[in-house]
Amino acid sequence: MTAEIWPAGGKLQAELYGQKLSYIRNCRIDGEYKVQTDAKGKISYLFGTKAIREGDGICVYVPGESNPDYKIIAIRPYRHLYMELEKI
Repeated sequence: MTAEIWPAGGKLQAELYGQKLSYIRNCRIDGEYKVQTDAKGKISYLFGTKAIREGDGICVYVPGESNPDYKIIAIRPYRHLYMELEKI
């Protein structure tokens, strides 16, 4: 997947994350996705065969075969999929 990633900032995110703000990144993934809900009500966002959801680990600054270096803490499904990531 290709994504645009930038540091968190602004008044709202500063209020939400406080001291942790420097460990938070914003992420935007371009492309079409489908929303899928499982039997327990958990929402997944499908990009082809790849599914992502809040709480998943994601490799941002490490190779894909490495352990994830960030965790998805929030997903905002707009035209593009926006996520907030926290350094693990």
